[in-house]
Amino acid sequence: MSNFSEDSQFTKDVFISYSNVDSDEVLDFVSLLKNSGIDFFIDKMDIGWGESIIEKVFSGIETSRYVVVFISTNSLKRPWVKKEILTAFQREIESETITLLPILSCTQDEFFGAFPFLKSKKYLKFDDKEQIIHNLIELLRGTSSTTFTFNHPRSYHGPVWIRLLAESKNDNVEHNVTIRWGPWYREYSVKLSDKEPLFLSHSKGDDDESIPITIRLDKSAYVMIGQGIPNSLRRIDINPFWVDAKSRIKRVIAKTLLWP
Repeated sequence: MSNFSEDSQFTKDVFISYSNVDSDEVLDFVSLLKNSGIDFFIDKMDIGWGESIIEKVFSGIETSRYVVVFISTNSLKRPWVKKEILTAFQREIESETITLLPILSCTQDEFFGAFPFLKSKKYLKFDDKEQIIHNLIELLRGTSSTTFTFNHPRSYHGPVWIRLLAESKNDNVEHNVTIRWGPWYREYSVKLSDKEPLFLSHSKGDDDESIPITIRLDKSAYVMIGQGIPNSLRRIDINPFWVDAKSRIKRVIAKTLLWP
C-alpha cells in the first residue's frame, strides 16, 4: 500500500528553472511534458499579473517534487537560475532525497565550473528530450499496487486529481477503480495506458480536514494524487455522482445508472 502523509506538500511534479533567453526551446519541451501528463510549474504560466514573483517562485520550488534546471550558457549568467539551483540543492540535502535534475545544453566544463559541488550528480543532455521524458515518468510513477491511501493537505481547498498509469502488461486494458473518501464513494471503469496517464479530477472543500482517500483497482497500476488543475488534456471530471459509502442500495443504483 502506498501512503502520502497529511503534510505532503507537493502539488506539482516538476518546477522548471531556466533563462528567459532560452524560452522558445524550453516551452517546446514543456509541451512534451504536458502531452505526457507530467504536471509542472513554470513562471510564464503559473505567475499571474500582480503576484509576487519571489513568493511564487520559491513556493513553486517547495511544492514541486523535482526541480528540472536547464543549464545553458545563458542560464549560467542569470542570478535567478543560480538561486533556484541553490534552493533546490539545499532541500535535497535536508530531505536526503533527489530534488535537483540538471539538463545541459552547455559544456560539462561550464556546468561544473559554475557549480563544482554538483560534479557527482548525473545530468542529461537537452538534445535527448525523449530520454528526459522517459526518465521523469520513471521517477514519478513510484510503485505499482492495487490499493493506495493518500491525504490531501489539511489547509488546501480547490481542484484535486488522481493520476492513473497502467502497468505495461495491462496497457489499454480496462481497469475498475473504486474510491473511498470519508463517507463518500465513487467507481470508475476505464482503459488505462502505460505511457499517457489519465487524470480523474474532482474537488476538496474548505473543511480544514485531511481525510484519507483510498483508491482500489482490480489490476495493479501506478497511482498518484495532487492538487490544482492538471495540465494534461487526458482528464475526466468525476465530481458528480458520489454516493454514501455505507448505502449498498445507492451504490448499486449508481453503478447501474450513473457510473461508466
